[in-house]
Amino acid sequence: MLPQTLGHLFPGINFQDECILQDEGAGPYIKAWRRAEKQPTLEELRAAEPAALAAAQAKEAQKVESDTARSEAKQAYSGLQPLIEHKDPAIALLASIMQKHLLATLGR
Repeated sequence: MLPQTLGHLFPGINFQDECILQDEGAGPYIKAWRRAEKQPTLEELRAAEPAALAAAQAKEAQKVESDTARSEAKQAYSGLQPLIEHKDPAIALLASIMQKHLLATLGR
């Protein structure tokens, strides 16, 4: 949880150059701090954990929602294909427009 908490407190933190983490079996800790800001204390990190966890869960929920929307849009896109080949030109045109709208909204 330490990397997520630090990422929440310091968006864009670079764990290769600015903050080196190490874990020798007892859990990760900050081995080296090379940022202009003061290194957070253990108490500050513990206090930030709930917010970092909530942010990570919200991000994951948003990804799941986005993936679900893309999957449903792909199914809708495929379902429109038979209508594009419909004998009625108005139905075919509408289905084609709907497919293009799905592509524009969600991408390929």
